[in-house]
Amino acid sequence: MKKFEYTQVMRNNYKAWREAGLMNLWGVRKTEAVGSMEFATTLGRQGWEMYAVAAYGMHSVYFFKREIS
Repeated sequence: MKKFEYTQVMRNNYKAWREAGLMNLWGVRKTEAVGSMEFATTLGRQGWEMYAVAAYGMHSVYFFKREIS
């Protein structure tokens, strides 16, 4: 049976979307843009897999898991 460890990250949507290049400083959304979430990329390189996202008001919580050997 596989075993996993879990972690979660809460991010402010406005700040995260700006950092990903999906929104400019004035709040205008760039709907045709493809953005990169640096924190998720870093966790992915460490073996974490994002499996869910939940929105809470102006924040989102990103859930990650990785297999325990």
